[in-house]
Amino acid sequence: MIACRLDGGQWAYFTWQFTDSGTVHPRLVPLWSTLRAAADPWTCAVWLRSPQPELDGRSAAEWIADGRTHEIVVALASADTQRWAA
Repeated sequence: MIACRLDGGQWAYFTWQFTDSGTVHPRLVPLWSTLRAAADPWTCAVWLRSPQPELDGRSAAEWIADGRTHEIVVALASADTQRWAA
C-alpha cells in the first residue's frame, strides 16, 4: 500500500492507488518499490501523479489505471531513479 506520513504523524493513503474492487493496483506496488529505492515517499507519490510527456501528458498512476502497457512507466521510473542517485 502506498502511504506517506504527514507532519503530525498520521498516514496519508492515496485513493488513486486503489482499483474499483478496493485493492491496490498490482502494477503500482513494484513501481513504488523501484521509486522508493532512490527517493523519499512524498517524492515518489508526486512522481506517480505528475503528468509525463512520454505518457501523453498522463501521470504514471493514470497510465497504469487505464490498463496501458506498464513497460514504458517502468522505464521512465528506472531512468529517473538512476538520475536521482547520481
